[in-house]
Amino acid sequence: MVLAQVFQDHVTGARSTIRGVVVLVSVQEQRDVLQMLEQDVLVRARYRLQD
Repeated sequence: MVLAQVFQDHVTGARSTIRGVVVLVSVQEQRDVLQMLEQDVLVRARYRLQD
């Protein structure tokens, strides 16, 4: 939801150009969060995912 709002704010001009987004999670959660983001079609279309 947060990533969708960041993108929407950018598109509508409410936020300046996005250079990157950092998602901080514990080491134990890293794999699960990355898999969840990779499975989201809109996240994949809007953001380049790196670990």
